[in-house]
Amino acid sequence: MPKRRHNIIDQVLVSLIAVLILGLLDTAASRIHLLDPLCRAINNFHLSDMFFQIMDDTGEKTESSLITIVDVSNLHDRSEIANVIDEINEYEPAVLGIDIIFDGLKGDTIGSERVAEAILNTSQPVVAFQLTQYDNEKDIFTQSRHSFFTTDGHITEGFSNIDADMLDGNIRRIQSEMSFQKKNVGSLSYEIAKAFDSKVAKEQPASGKRMIDFSPTHFPEVPYDSIAENSALLEGRIVLLGCTHEKEDTHYSPYGRTPGVLIQAYAVQTFLENKQMDVFSDNVAILVSCLVILLTQVFKDKLDRLTSKLRNRYVRQLFNLPLVKQIINFVWIAFLIWIDFLVFVRYGYYIPFTAILLSTALLGDAEEVYDSILDIFKKQYLVNGQTVNNNAEKEHVEQ
Repeated sequence: MPKRRHNIIDQVLVSLIAVLILGLLDTAASRIHLLDPLCRAINNFHLSDMFFQIMDDTGEKTESSLITIVDVSNLHDRSEIANVIDEINEYEPAVLGIDIIFDGLKGDTIGSERVAEAILNTSQPVVAFQLTQYDNEKDIFTQSRHSFFTTDGHITEGFSNIDADMLDGNIRRIQSEMSFQKKNVGSLSYEIAKAFDSKVAKEQPASGKRMIDFSPTHFPEVPYDSIAENSALLEGRIVLLGCTHEKEDTHYSPYGRTPGVLIQAYAVQTFLENKQMDVFSDNVAILVSCLVILLTQVFKDKLDRLTSKLRNRYVRQLFNLPLVKQIINFVWIAFLIWIDFLVFVRYGYYIPFTAILLSTALLGDAEEVYDSILDIFKKQYLVNGQTVNNNAEKEHVEQ
């Protein structure tokens, strides 16, 4: 069992050893392909997902006053989709975002012409396109897929892709623009928000990426065959046309499998409200992690000192039980997560907690490593000291 030392320098060194062990394990795991699934699972762990779920479970959803979704999941005939677009246009939405790619004529010439005509008659249409053929080495997309009627550039388009680093996990961030074939192209949600409010382009941070605000929101959903009955939800609003009940167009979000058009709604709202859900930079996150780990180590040491002074030996033994220590660790970590949750909800800052949790779990091992190092130096010092003393005694006898 590790020996407790109450010197602050000892505590700092133990904390640094815990961080160092974690860094070595992370480096080793990243170089062993067999551990790739484990690395991806750890890297994809974000407490922000849990925070949004807690907010959704404990509070009422905010009703969106700007965005309405029109569901066309069961429509596959382009003429019928054109009729829906024409009917939406009758109620003069501010922007019509179309989260559908009409790839080629598909043998339906009349239906295709109807769709193109309906979209061209929309006051402010924004149509989705897809970036394809991602080059991992260059970190760029090399190809794209568009609706057949957007090649002349008269209709605003936005890419509906997610970031390359999100392909294996939850969607958490939205990118405003991306470099493609030596020019900047905007995302679908960014172009929709910009078409609705020109201030969005000025307020967008230089990084081009931001965390999507998934705060619980109810976006009115209108079935394609009930547009007239819900006309009040279309006039002057952003209308997103897409599919909410097709498995092929669902992605993982903090709420599990989520329709792509609903994620676009959250992203559009994030741009419009300009709500910064900031993630600490790597350097700040490392600094905060080290401070929290040090605080945890000091807390554990203080608790041990207090329990060792208890007069009742049964209570002392109780606190020394491994199960009790695990419960105390659990309560401490829960307290830290609660602090992180308050910071996230009130100030919009997310502190990456994965490194903190893992390093905290390694504190016991770090103490053992630290004690072993001290023992080695102590033994080496005694051996050298004894040798020096013996040599001094020999010299004294000879004299």
